[in-house]
Amino acid sequence: MRSSITSRGHRISYRTEGDGAPLLLLCGWSRWADTWWDAGYVGGLGEGYRVIAVDRLGHGESDKPHDPAEYLEQLIVADIVGVLDAERVDRALVWGFRWVRGTPPRSP
Repeated sequence: MRSSITSRGHRISYRTEGDGAPLLLLCGWSRWADTWWDAGYVGGLGEGYRVIAVDRLGHGESDKPHDPAEYLEQLIVADIVGVLDAERVDRALVWGFRWVRGTPPRSP
C-alpha cells in the first residue's frame, strides 16, 4: 500500500506490504521504493515481514526540493524515522543497497 507523511514540510512517500517483523528497505541514490518490487524482492519477503520501503526525499513520489541543504544525511534520517513513527514501529530490521559505479577506493 502506498502512503505518505509530511516531514520538514515535504511529502515523503513510502510503500508497505506484508505482516510480521518490520523490515525497512532503503535504496541508494537514484532509486526509490518501487525498485524493491520491480526487482522481485518483496514477493517473498512480504510473507514473513512487514515491508516498509521509503522514497527518499528527491526520489519516486516524494517531494523534490531544489535546495541542496534539504538533502543533508541527518535530515534524510529524520524523514525515515518519521515514516517509522507513522507506522508505529519502534524497531526494525534494515536492508539497504547502493548502486556504485567505478572502482572503489583502495587503502594505502
